[in-house]
Amino acid sequence: MKHVTKFEQFINEALNPKEFDAAVKDLAYSMPNHTKYDEESGPSEEQIINAMKKYKKDLYNHSTPAQKKEAVKVVQQILTESTNEAEGNSKKELELKRIKLLNQAFKGMPNSPKQLKVRQELEEVEAELSKLNEEEGRDTLGELNEMTLGQLERIADYANMIKDRMNNGEQLESWMYSQLTIALENLNSVHDAMDGNDGEVEEQ
Repeated sequence: MKHVTKFEQFINEALNPKEFDAAVKDLAYSMPNHTKYDEESGPSEEQIINAMKKYKKDLYNHSTPAQKKEAVKVVQQILTESTNEAEGNSKKELELKRIKLLNQAFKGMPNSPKQLKVRQELEEVEAELSKLNEEEGRDTLGELNEMTLGQLERIADYANMIKDRMNNGEQLESWMYSQLTIALENLNSVHDAMDGNDGEVEEQ
């Protein structure tokens, strides 16, 4: 009988609807940053799946075949609509801008003038989006918090699984070390920013 690791149990596990919707939208709005495709017809199924594998591994690994098929359809729909309607739709423009800013938010030196400017601009875009969503009766902050809590649970699961594999003698490849370092720096930046705003002093 084959032993199935905890990591393998997550593969092709269905994402909940809100996680799936958020991940697919992030993939769609990030496509213009890393994939060249015909703007009129939109990206092909192969291009979307390849982008999902490379840039949205969580979506690729933690979705069923049916969800992957649906993701392709939604991405194509969003991008073809964005091409035709973005100029006349302030919300779509803001969503596209938000994705671009998110992609820049953790590049470069943390808390550098450039980074602080990007984060300030991101906060302004988020505020404008929140206002538009409130007008539509949507709770943007609540949706973001729910999605982020789910992502933090995934991060903890992955960290424990990687630790278990290393404790069992599995060796990391060279590129994996730098990826873990970047992940730590990004999480540390978020924690430090929150720590500076929570009004509490941690014990040393």
